[in-house]
Amino acid sequence: MFGIGFPELILIMGIALIVVGPEKLPELAKSIAKGVMELKKTATALKDSFQEETEEKPWEKDLPHPSKTIEEAVSHVEAVTPAESPSDQELNDSYQDSENPESPEEKNEGS
Repeated sequence: MFGIGFPELILIMGIALIVVGPEKLPELAKSIAKGVMELKKTATALKDSFQEETEEKPWEKDLPHPSKTIEEAVSHVEAVTPAESPSDQELNDSYQDSENPESPEEKNEGS
């Protein structure tokens, strides 16, 4: 764990005993242990959450690939589209007529 051997651990514990004192050392050890356990729980929860998000959902197996759905939609539209559709000019003219409605008499006078 962290590359610390038994002799280094004994040295760290000895320094902690001198710095903190024998009466507060058990409290310090408890608080450090609680902190480490909480950190492990959080890391495990994060790991589980990440794995849950990345694994394939059972309902996604039944869904078709989006490109296949788009291709099917395009082929369906092509099959339904009439053979003769109005030209762009005809559509533009009908749009302009709907914006500026004139009575048939006014159209004849303007021509």
